[in-house]
Amino acid sequence: MGSLTDILNIARSALAANQQAMQVLGHNIANAGTRGYSAQKVNFTSNSPLRTSQGIFGRGVNSQSIIRAEDKFLTQRILFESQSLGKWTAIKRAVSEIELSFSDPGENDLSAAITNFFNALEELSINPENIASRTNLVQRAEFMVSKFNSIAELLVTSQINIDREIRSVARQVNDLSAGIANINELITISEASGDMSNDLRDKRDVMLADLADLVSIRVTEKESGGVIVSLDGNLIVDGNIKRELVLTQKASGDRSITNITVKGSSNTIKFEGGRLGGLLEARDDYVGSYRSKLDLMAKDLSNKVNEIHSKGFDLDGNTGINFFKSNIESARDMALSSDVKSDVRKIAAAGGYDSNSDGTIDLSNGPGDNSVIRSIAGLRNSVIDSKGKSTIYDYYGDLLGALAFDSKRAEDMQDIQKALLNQLINMKESKVGVSLDEELAKMIIYQNNYIAATRIINTIEKMLKSVLEMAG
Repeated sequence: MGSLTDILNIARSALAANQQAMQVLGHNIANAGTRGYSAQKVNFTSNSPLRTSQGIFGRGVNSQSIIRAEDKFLTQRILFESQSLGKWTAIKRAVSEIELSFSDPGENDLSAAITNFFNALEELSINPENIASRTNLVQRAEFMVSKFNSIAELLVTSQINIDREIRSVARQVNDLSAGIANINELITISEASGDMSNDLRDKRDVMLADLADLVSIRVTEKESGGVIVSLDGNLIVDGNIKRELVLTQKASGDRSITNITVKGSSNTIKFEGGRLGGLLEARDDYVGSYRSKLDLMAKDLSNKVNEIHSKGFDLDGNTGINFFKSNIESARDMALSSDVKSDVRKIAAAGGYDSNSDGTIDLSNGPGDNSVIRSIAGLRNSVIDSKGKSTIYDYYGDLLGALAFDSKRAEDMQDIQKALLNQLINMKESKVGVSLDEELAKMIIYQNNYIAATRIINTIEKMLKSVLEMAG
């Protein structure tokens, strides 16, 4: 049978265990609003019993470990959905900037500028020798050209801004990778004794969630407690070792763009998710696509107008004159020809005829003829692309239609991913987060346990005092 001292030790173990439980409970309450904090609890186990000839007697309680609440499945799902949300957030923002490039209201948008250009052509066809009408046509044409130029310039600026953000996000990835590697080392050292580094693991999970918002990652845990983080098959974190993203510039058409590799590898990374993946897709696919469509629209319009205009005759009987600058490569290059810009008399409104039957149109039809300018005005509703499918308005309508579709799709995907991620975070929070109601209920239990243990101690002390008095 155990002695009074054994009973006293049991009560003292209860005091210590409930005191530790209260400390953990206080830590939970203090961090109830801390992002990523997982509730902790003391794992109580009974001490090894005392074997005597009278039987086996308990020896109190021991706080064996502090357990961190976790749900690995939800944690992995949150990382995956964070990557998708990061991607669509970046794309939505980029598409919104593209929309702003085309968003001039009323008479100032590109469609109105094109319409006014063709209206000026039709006005000149009524009186092809009128200088005022020719001046009006040049002004309308220059305004239309300026709209092509400015929209193209805004799209280029958008790509430059996105590229700048790509470099910023890549640096954030490197910073987070370094932080995760550092925490890995601390966890490995701390858990070598068998205890869990709960707070460090929470901090690492927050960093991993932030990293997943930026790039598409895969995370696996090592037996040592550290994690391995891979990006497109490239290890960027392995325990306390990190590998940085390397940024280099490479030429791409009329600009320089950022190329990203992992240190020690020459292979360009394929970013399929995260903000970085969305930014790269927005820069190269979305903005790049609208630049290409606008460039093709400007080139086909310029070439078709020049094709007709160069066969006509100006007021002085000259032919072979281009209305727009020839052989442009993009909407940024679109401009009136130097001939037309410097002298409205150079506008070739009249047609001509073959005077000597040699197959070459060499003489003008004469003053007042409007056949060429009328043909150019007819391009308003004529096919102008090389494939014979699109009018200028088809071009512009298809471009705006695609832009509206992309914008709605990006917005919908962002909303869906945001709702899904919030749902997963709430589910995880309900399982691993701190419930103040539960903590307060536990507080009453621990308090009562502590009070009961002190009463046992007081009682045993009185019994020991009586024994001593009897012995004395």
